[in-house]
Amino acid sequence: MKRVVAYLASWPITEGRVSVQDINPQLLTHINYSFANLKPDGEIITDFGAPEEEIYRQLSCMRRENPHLRVLLSVGGWGWSGSFSDAAAYAESRERFAETALRFLLRWEFDGLDIDWEFPVAGGDGIRHRPEDRENFTRLLQAVRQKFDEQEQKDGKHYLLSMAAGIGKQAVQNLELTKIEPLLDFINVMTYDFAGSWSKQTAHPSPLYPEGPGQGCADSSIRLYLQGGIPAEKLNLGLNFSGRGWHKVPAGDRHGLHQPCAPGGWKGEPLGFCHITGTLIKQKNFVRYFDEQARVPYLYNGTDFISYEDEESIAEKVQYAQKMGLGGIMFWEFSGDRETVLQQRIAEILR
Repeated sequence: MKRVVAYLASWPITEGRVSVQDINPQLLTHINYSFANLKPDGEIITDFGAPEEEIYRQLSCMRRENPHLRVLLSVGGWGWSGSFSDAAAYAESRERFAETALRFLLRWEFDGLDIDWEFPVAGGDGIRHRPEDRENFTRLLQAVRQKFDEQEQKDGKHYLLSMAAGIGKQAVQNLELTKIEPLLDFINVMTYDFAGSWSKQTAHPSPLYPEGPGQGCADSSIRLYLQGGIPAEKLNLGLNFSGRGWHKVPAGDRHGLHQPCAPGGWKGEPLGFCHITGTLIKQKNFVRYFDEQARVPYLYNGTDFISYEDEESIAEKVQYAQKMGLGGIMFWEFSGDRETVLQQRIAEILR
């Protein structure tokens, strides 16, 4: 069965925009609850109080409706990756990371851990990094895998270990692919955010294919991991259930595509799929277009531009994953499709 991995962020739940009850567990194979934080000494921080603990219980109980569903804790993310480099640098902190991960899984009856370090070696905005991250990330995975395997010998349960992986040549080069592959059950490739608030002109954040030489896209990113030695069945293609938008965009000759824009990206409500299609299109008089090269839709109303995913582009990406023999797909993030329109489309194709 193809994997359908859903990232479920904590903040839309605690803000009341979505609930665990909105999830249809029959449409998913894995839920990655996001994100736990970590300290520089390797300790994973998950003590967020009563509301969070109730979420853990609810997620664990979802397996009553779908016994094949697996629930993982995701650690890191863009905002919580600042301590990974320090935590991975020393044997003691790597051991503490593995111990606290296993302790959480056993306490809340979760099935595994997803590591979302953004990004080894390269770091990010204010995210600590060092050249040794490449080797230290492998050592961190080895520590977790060993701890999980030891627990499996005790209780007979296989504990999953996955990671969220970056896009582009640099991200691939900063990983010891052939060494980490045996340690991981699967890899979620974040084949989105090729464009965003940092972009100086409008573009597609989630193109399936490039529009010109050297342009990044989902296809080229997947091929980099395949060329690096990762088996296709261990790769999940990333889908984004939120769009990216820009203001003060001239029309040009392609309805605002590849045009200069106001700095800072979209200002306003989050651009989840359900909000874009249910409210924003009519509210702001958007017209939908489809990029035949990139194979993604976009919206333009004469001044605002949004690139996003819909049923058509999602269907093509799922079919692409099947054609390439990939292990499945993953999506960021559930609240963008709380009415499960896109998830239903994915299920239709996989049937």
